[in-house]
Amino acid sequence: MAKAPIPSKPWTGLDCRPEDLVLLAGSVLRGEFEEVARWAESSKDAVQVVEMLASRHRAGPFLAFRLKGSAAWEALPEAARARLVKSADLQAATTRDCLSHLGELRRILSSAGCELLVLKGPELGMRFAGAADARGYRDLDVLVAEKNRQKACEVLEEAGYRRLSRWFLGSSLSSRFNHAVDYRKGDRLLDLHWCVSRAPSIRLKTDDLFDRSVPLEIDGMTFRVLCPDDELAVLLISAFADIQRGYLRLQSFVDIANVMKRVPQAEWIAFFRRQSSHGTEGMSRAVLGLVLSLFDLAEANPKLSSLLSPLPAKAEALAVLFPSSGGRAAKRWA
Repeated sequence: MAKAPIPSKPWTGLDCRPEDLVLLAGSVLRGEFEEVARWAESSKDAVQVVEMLASRHRAGPFLAFRLKGSAAWEALPEAARARLVKSADLQAATTRDCLSHLGELRRILSSAGCELLVLKGPELGMRFAGAADARGYRDLDVLVAEKNRQKACEVLEEAGYRRLSRWFLGSSLSSRFNHAVDYRKGDRLLDLHWCVSRAPSIRLKTDDLFDRSVPLEIDGMTFRVLCPDDELAVLLISAFADIQRGYLRLQSFVDIANVMKRVPQAEWIAFFRRQSSHGTEGMSRAVLGLVLSLFDLAEANPKLSSLLSPLPAKAEALAVLFPSSGGRAAKRWA
């Protein structure tokens, strides 16, 4: 499998307007392909915008999947189309390897009596983006029960996985402050999770996630995945953390927007009530407000918009994502 390049920070040294990244991603999300075509024909930075979305924000596979065959595809400069094709081809190869990797992981973890739950990666693409390779990712994320953390780590290391993360004062103590550990085996990357966050305010228990999980057939095998409600909650928690450290990729907001589409407008009050019981209502409201504002999704989500009113202005929302000294802008927002 070809190695994907390691991207620079998402929002520094773009050599194009960050507003154009948001405009293109939002227009594609909304299916406004004529708007994309007009922008592509008038923008002198179209190639660079596509390059930054593909290399920095991992949105190349999403853009390629949605734009190919649309009225906007031929309007893009040839170099931009070539970049998206390259990104889609690389993701297709990565996805094939990840699907093979999933089968190996289940065999290894099952041998130690560890059930796994698949997070993000191909399952998120299959369920909410249209195809397993219709979103950008490089590694696999799986969740195991917290009680199975130690034996899951042991059996993976026995199988040749090399731990990339360092334990601070031993694994037992470190696991109380961390929610996951990174592994590598050859070119394959794995994030092994035993909870979704160690933030003291978050009360989203791993056992409950397993209890509410649903089956999904992936490459001819049935795996457990998060229920849609928990899928959205976990994406919002992850995005909130990424914003605080100045490392939010727009693919994360695209994922949230795609999952949001599946939530009936009448269900948002109940969703926030559940997030309140998990200690995540505030961060959920804050992140959803940014997504609605940046991607111009308020009109398509009237009930959610009313619950989050007033939404931040687009310039204000974009400023939250930029790195700042000591992360002050993101901390003020949070």
